[in-house]
Amino acid sequence: MSTPSFTLSPPANLRDLGGIPVAGGVVRTGLVLRSDDVCVVDEGSARALVEDGLRLVVDLRSAEELARTGRGPLRHHAGVRHLHLPLMAEITGGTSALMRSMIDADDPVAEFGRWYARVTRSSARLIVEGLTAIAGTDGAALFHCAAGKDRTGKFAAALLAVLGAGEDAIVADYVRTGEVHDALMARLAGIMQPFLGDLEAYRAAMPPALNGAEAGTMRTMLAELGGTGGLAGLLRAAGLTPETEARLRARLVEPGGPAEAV
Repeated sequence: MSTPSFTLSPPANLRDLGGIPVAGGVVRTGLVLRSDDVCVVDEGSARALVEDGLRLVVDLRSAEELARTGRGPLRHHAGVRHLHLPLMAEITGGTSALMRSMIDADDPVAEFGRWYARVTRSSARLIVEGLTAIAGTDGAALFHCAAGKDRTGKFAAALLAVLGAGEDAIVADYVRTGEVHDALMARLAGIMQPFLGDLEAYRAAMPPALNGAEAGTMRTMLAELGGTGGLAGLLRAAGLTPETEARLRARLVEPGGPAEAV
């Protein structure tokens, strides 16, 4: 059996949504996390996550990505549920088509945001399934894709919109990925090679907007969907129930603090 061309390592883009202002308060710390690929964390990182209360992993990657890495060390922790909700059917062709559309676009940042909106519309039922799982989890939940930027960014925006976060709070969370971009690329090099080829060459060919986490991308996505209220409405139309929303708020919202309503 050949040795995989990637190494297990601590995540580069792991962060807690705790403290983000939402309607009625702020997100509670320690209950909902976002990350780059958590299936390739080293054993120490996996153990630390479980000791900190991790009970649910929402995996937003494609089936081909999951087949590449499996569940990693977290598979040895029986108390952690793995929920696979692929927001893109496959990474290679979908990303190539996106690159072509952005190269021809007058405003690649806005085009990227329009693509975000299209994916969010088409995957709304999957996002609702993930939110429902988080609402019912007895412990901390973590959602992730490969880099923790695009699919993870859309899912984070959906969760925060349902909790009543304003646009500025959602955008501020999204752009934080730009702070760790170089570390992310170093970590992804071996993981994504089968799908994207040489990652440095791929980065050089990508429009800058696709490389980064630009505020305009998330603002365009929200505008295309009718603002944060429109995003929450899309999810309700896709099956998000009032009971699930109430459970999410009860579990995840710490009353008081610099609350931000839609």
